[in-house]
Amino acid sequence: MKINIKGTNLSVSPDINGYLSEKLKSVVKLIDPNDETAIFDIELGRTTRHHQTGDIFRAEINFHRRDDNYRAVSEAGDIFSAIDLVKDRILDELRGAKGRRLRFIRKSGRQIKEWLRRFYRR
Repeated sequence: MKINIKGTNLSVSPDINGYLSEKLKSVVKLIDPNDETAIFDIELGRTTRHHQTGDIFRAEINFHRRDDNYRAVSEAGDIFSAIDLVKDRILDELRGAKGRRLRFIRKSGRQIKEWLRRFYRR
């Protein structure tokens, strides 16, 4: 797994980097940590230098692995809140994909079982 962090109009301090690493631990639990194809592209930044208040901090996570791509973006009043929001959104994306995958497997199993029941009734 590879993590790329980019700061746009914002320097990524060790405090921000540590906070981001702590929040990514919950995301890493949903994926295989030994997967070499997994890449996190994370962009943290300010949307404007002119404004002082409002939702001026932005966090974006793009997650790529094998055939899957996931993306989450959030804006907030401070960078730590933006990181929290984007973490929650990427977790929703990953959990939804896991649910769809499990539903497909269960549906396929039900169809095979039904086919076998029809086949052996004859």
